[in-house]
Amino acid sequence: MHLFRHSFATFIYDETQDLVLTSRALGHSSLLSTKIYIHTTQEHNKKVALVLGGLLRNEKSE
Repeated sequence: MHLFRHSFATFIYDETQDLVLTSRALGHSSLLSTKIYIHTTQEHNKKVALVLGGLLRNEKSE
């Protein structure tokens, strides 16, 4: 059951990128508690890399 909470937290955060919403969904009063439950996925890391890469390219062209 505890593993389900970690999976649920990771799924909600991956879909929304909203730590407060994820924390509320888990019933946490502390964002620090929620951060313990969130595990980044390879897909999330790829999305972040693409966004950062795009920002860097835009910055260089200006």
